[in-house]
Amino acid sequence: MPAGRPPKYNDPHTLQAAIDEYFKKCDETVIVKQVVQKGEIVEVPTPLPYTVIGLANALGVDRRTINNYKDSDIFFPIIASARARIEEQNLAMGLIGAHDSRIAALNLASNYGYSEKSASEDPQEARAKLLAELVQALPPDLISALRGRLMGELAGRKLIDITPEKEEYEEIEKYGGL
Repeated sequence: MPAGRPPKYNDPHTLQAAIDEYFKKCDETVIVKQVVQKGEIVEVPTPLPYTVIGLANALGVDRRTINNYKDSDIFFPIIASARARIEEQNLAMGLIGAHDSRIAALNLASNYGYSEKSASEDPQEARAKLLAELVQALPPDLISALRGRLMGELAGRKLIDITPEKEEYEEIEKYGGL
C-alpha cells in the first residue's frame, strides 16, 4: 500500500483547468509599479508575476507537489508547460524592468538552473553571459522588440530610460503587457 496522501488531482483536464485559472487570475490582477522617467515618478501597471509557489497555492497543494506532479506521466506535459510559462514571464518581465530583475534572477537561478556567475568569472562578464542566456530563451519577436535595450545592456552600458517605444509596447502586449 503506497504511503502518503492521495493526489489532489487525478484528472489531467481538471489540473489544466485549475492552472489556466491561476494564469488568468494573474493576468487580470494588476499591480502598480512606480518608476522614475525623465525625473518624474510614473505609475506603470504590471500583471501579477507568475510563480511556482503562486501556482501551488492556487492549486491548493504544496510547492513540492508541483515537482512531484512533473514526474507523473499523465501530468508531465501540463506541469512542464506551466513551468515554462512561468519561466518565460519571469525572463521577459525581468529583462524589460517590469519586475525587479534581482528577484527574477534569483527565481530563475533557484527554480530553473540559470546561474549568474562562476567563481572564475568577473562580475561584468558573468552578467553579460546571464543576459545572453536570458535573451536566447525569449521568443524571437519579443527579442526584436527589445533588441536595442538588450544589446546596450550586453555591451555593458547602463541604460537610464528603458521605457519601450509605441511599437515595442504592441509587441510586449502579446506577452501580457507591462
